[in-house]
Amino acid sequence: MTCPTDSVECYCPDIGKCEFFIYSIPLNQLVKEDKHTGNHNRNYFFAITVTNNAMLTTTEHIDVLVDESQPEEGVVIEGPIDSNDIDYTSDDSFMVHWHGFIDHESGIKLYRIGLAERCLTREELYNLVNVKVMIAYTELPYQETSVRLLANFTGKSYVTVIALNNAMEASNPVCSDITGITRDKSAPSIRNITLQHATWSESIVCHKGRPHLLQSNLRKVPLHNSTV
Repeated sequence: MTCPTDSVECYCPDIGKCEFFIYSIPLNQLVKEDKHTGNHNRNYFFAITVTNNAMLTTTEHIDVLVDESQPEEGVVIEGPIDSNDIDYTSDDSFMVHWHGFIDHESGIKLYRIGLAERCLTREELYNLVNVKVMIAYTELPYQETSVRLLANFTGKSYVTVIALNNAMEASNPVCSDITGITRDKSAPSIRNITLQHATWSESIVCHKGRPHLLQSNLRKVPLHNSTV
């Protein structure tokens, strides 16, 4: 079999012929004997020996664990590690942490975290195609269990996390609690303050051109059908 010089599967030295360096092994005999399908949570060991034209050999070993089960889902909490869940923020970013994702066979490989206007589905975080509602996305290795997300939104949003094992099987999506997290940048307004144990001589005051009765407990009551 000739090896064309423009093929990505060929190595062409300055002197000598081009040689293939990417091979695939079809395992035809295993297919014929119907032994090419592995069983869940079983290890399979391959030994590949390569011999060159000088009859020198190299042997490599490959171990493969078959994992057909998805990871078990955990818990997602908005807020720093070791803190309670937060429902509101006015900051430009906020912390999210998670725990409890487990894969007993091949182990957790990575996490995918998405921030959106609603809880995301498993397929949306796995395929990452046409997810128009997503505000932010990040992917982290298994060692990480928290991340700071930019709060590029106003109102309510939700954080969704999936875990992928080393067989790239995804867990069910875990969304932050049903309240999500609300970003509120508006300042609070003060109305009808009542001071406990405060006293005042009742009198009539004018506010925005309308008469009001200022009661002894400092409560302001509008007076209707009156003019100033």
